[in-house]
Amino acid sequence: MAYVLAGITVTKVLDQLAKQGIRPNYETCLRILRRCISVNALQEGRSIHSCLMRNAVNLDLFLRNTLISMYNKCGGLRHALDVFGRMPERSVVSWTAMISAFAGEGRKGDGLRYFGLMRKEGVKPNANTFATVIPICSEMSNSGLGRGLQGLVVKCGFYSDVFVLSSLIGMYAGLGCVDSAMEVFTEMPVRDVVAWNSMIAAYVQTGFSREAVELFLVMLVGDIQPNNYSFATVQKACAGLGCVKFGSSVHACLVKMGFDLDVFVMGCVVDMYSKCGNLQEARRAFDNIANRDIVAWNTMISGYVQNGVGEEAIELYCQMPLQGFIPNNITYASILKAVAILEDGVLCKYLHPLVIKSGFLSDVYVGTALVDAYAKSLLVEDAEKVYTEMRYRNLVSWNALITGYSLAGKYKDAMNLYCQMQKVPIRPDPYTFTGLLSSCSMLKALDEGSQLHAHSIKIGLDSNVSVGNALLDLYSKCGSVDDASSAFQCIDVPNSISWAAIISAFVHNGGEESAVLYFRRGFLQGADVAIAYLVGSKDEN
Repeated sequence: MAYVLAGITVTKVLDQLAKQGIRPNYETCLRILRRCISVNALQEGRSIHSCLMRNAVNLDLFLRNTLISMYNKCGGLRHALDVFGRMPERSVVSWTAMISAFAGEGRKGDGLRYFGLMRKEGVKPNANTFATVIPICSEMSNSGLGRGLQGLVVKCGFYSDVFVLSSLIGMYAGLGCVDSAMEVFTEMPVRDVVAWNSMIAAYVQTGFSREAVELFLVMLVGDIQPNNYSFATVQKACAGLGCVKFGSSVHACLVKMGFDLDVFVMGCVVDMYSKCGNLQEARRAFDNIANRDIVAWNTMISGYVQNGVGEEAIELYCQMPLQGFIPNNITYASILKAVAILEDGVLCKYLHPLVIKSGFLSDVYVGTALVDAYAKSLLVEDAEKVYTEMRYRNLVSWNALITGYSLAGKYKDAMNLYCQMQKVPIRPDPYTFTGLLSSCSMLKALDEGSQLHAHSIKIGLDSNVSVGNALLDLYSKCGSVDDASSAFQCIDVPNSISWAAIISAFVHNGGEESAVLYFRRGFLQGADVAIAYLVGSKDEN
């Protein structure tokens, strides 16, 4: 069927046959359309569709559904709608294909609307329909509709269908309702490996990594054979727990079962070791992947970056083209973070034109990483230029430039950017305030810092430990110990930096007795105040 890749050639052949009174048979039409689906050939599929119409080929329900499926899989939603609108009759397959097409294009609301229209026309949903509609509820954060769909699943007799119930588990996980997900899992009359994987993944997705590991062990005891997704998911749970010992045991188990040949599983192994801080084992696992893909490379590079090892990340990046791999947007976002760690302006300027040439500068994550890399390298004008050229920006983009201004001592520019940010509006986060308060602290700008403090209180971020610590540093340097004390009281869970800051604030500003009181208080609460006291005493001397 290689000839189908040249769709125009196929249409010419079909047209010539039609002139001789020979029409393609039904099976030939289906094979051609299915081939278009498999190679994602939208234009060729359209040509075939036009040819079928010209040659008056009978488009029955099944063939029309195949056309919708072809347009759906190839990204031709408009054409799928046209076929659907001209159908003299529509089956549940037709409706499900259109719902899937809308969902695939991000038009979740239209997908739900068509589901409602299908119901109004009296068409009963099947398992595929539910499996298509149910995920939309979690993506739209609509728990009410999700629970309603669960009731409809029961009503339509699909509450014993493992495929549908696994979708429900995934939906509840996406909504953060892990108890409801477990309830569905418990009520399942039969659980296959897909069901177990769905529940384990639900625990991982909602942050219950320990429960995910425990359920994985229960699955093994129950003689359910784990598959590649099982191992990949439990490795994510081990990464979440920082449990390298169990993760290593799982690694040994999957190697024994032959899953070390699965690049997806091994990528998760690399990620687990990286997040547990064991870069040596992460690299060993990476080197042992026989059929590495771009995801595996990005995972290892990201592992180095997450652990603050910029040099190794750069070195691995340089090996990619030598082994025939072209960096993608994820690669550039990660490698630019490595540059930020190294604060290497020369390397940043080397990578910048490569990012432009690759066409990834329009990617918000790549653009933001480039701004941050320039900012951390104290090339704030270059950071500003990239920021200005960015088509789309997120909160991290704003924070990167604000931090850059702060590092460069450009307090007014940082505050002006913050004022622009409020007009967008984008809600600031703790990183926004720590960057701004750092500028105020360096300049001892008490009034401006106090205004930022008031704004942090207004949006409920004054209790954040990072913001609180930045406020303590500001008030300490400005000699305002009463404000420092008030800021300290608002911190939810003070850390060792918090205790060091408040003790130092009193030591530096003639409040030795209060410093001792805070020392005793911290000691009674189990805080590591000895180091804080020594720091304060050393600075005083």
